[in-house]
Amino acid sequence: MPEVYIRLYHPDIKVLSDRTFRYFLRDISKIIREAHVNEVITLINTSDLNLKEKQSLRDRLRHQLEEDPCYYVEGFKKGSIELVIAASAVSIWLLQQTIGESVKEAYTQSLLHKRIVKFLKSGERDNALSKRIAENFQQKGRLATFSIVAVKVEAQTKKEIVITVDMQTPPEMLEQMHLPQETVNSRFVEKHGEEIIKKLAQSGAIKRVK
Repeated sequence: MPEVYIRLYHPDIKVLSDRTFRYFLRDISKIIREAHVNEVITLINTSDLNLKEKQSLRDRLRHQLEEDPCYYVEGFKKGSIELVIAASAVSIWLLQQTIGESVKEAYTQSLLHKRIVKFLKSGERDNALSKRIAENFQQKGRLATFSIVAVKVEAQTKKEIVITVDMQTPPEMLEQMHLPQETVNSRFVEKHGEEIIKKLAQSGAIKRVK
């Protein structure tokens, strides 16, 4: 049973602010969470439960699925951006924990539990999830200020399916950015201030005080 990993790559990032990174992670979460919700709803809707039991499960899980951790960070490199994350199975686990609250008959419960185990063990879940996540990235087209230029799904080994998402910063976005494209630390501000003073002195508008 392979695990699903997502590798997000941008070849040239000189600086990454907290604001951009926050929106970047938020957009990734939305994409993966949508795929998680879809797989759980599909499992419920295609089960042998009656309509009332299906609705009860969907209602009980709706809020939890919006809050569950949908991925885990495996690695991050800066300079370029290379973020590797693993899609979680918390959504499926929540479904397992909730069946007994909505389905009272033990036999019917066991049928759905068997369906879930088969779904996971056969690799059906990982193939369906990786396809859905890749489609969601393609439809989104952008993560924070970065454009998505290519999405590829590959079975690296029997234990890993990797979705590679290549990104770039569009030229029009670079033109709109007012902040310097480097780290604004104390030394940067000090150097910038010295340059301003030098220009003012050279213009003759002030006399530089040594």
